[in-house]
Amino acid sequence: MINLNTKVKTAILAILLLLITTASYQAGKARAQKDLVKARTDLAELKAEYARNEAATAAAYAAALKKASDAAIAQQNKTDNISRQLVAANTRTKNNANKIKEVIAHETDNTCAVLDADSVQIYNAALGY
Repeated sequence: MINLNTKVKTAILAILLLLITTASYQAGKARAQKDLVKARTDLAELKAEYARNEAATAAAYAAALKKASDAAIAQQNKTDNISRQLVAANTRTKNNANKIKEVIAHETDNTCAVLDADSVQIYNAALGY
């Protein structure tokens, strides 16, 4: 027969084992809850850092794009200015050539002189031939 004392000891051990198991479960659950809160906090911090980095990258990209656009506009303005100067110089050159043609034509008509070979070369060079 089993001694009553043994039954009590067995019951006490079973209760202690149940209490220890319950306490371990509750401690593990509390630790898991604490870890979950920390993981959520860490995730929120990472999301905030990502958003800050993304905003900084977007701002840097926008600044670089504006700088490149401003440089392109400045270069286009320089090109337009040079083009206008070239057109003006070309116009002056054509006007001068026309004046020379008129002077030569007038002089040859008035003098009725025949041009020699050197004069023809000078005439052709002046007219751009």
